[in-house]
Amino acid sequence: MISFDLPAAGEVSLKVFDSLGREVQALGIGHWASGKHQVVWNAGGKGSGVYFVQLEYNHQKTSRKVLLLK
Repeated sequence: MISFDLPAAGEVSLKVFDSLGREVQALGIGHWASGKHQVVWNAGGKGSGVYFVQLEYNHQKTSRKVLLLK
């Protein structure tokens, strides 16, 4: 589960990358409403390891490191 807050509605891109910087999956791209959001990452078929979740909102990118254990 990936959670984040948006202070105002806007264009969002939420993606997962592997430790080598390759895009693994796009979780949400488009116009999102303001408020709290939760997105489920179905990591079936992905190996255990370190991944990075990148949120782009208002032309600013933030990343969070996540550890996937199976």
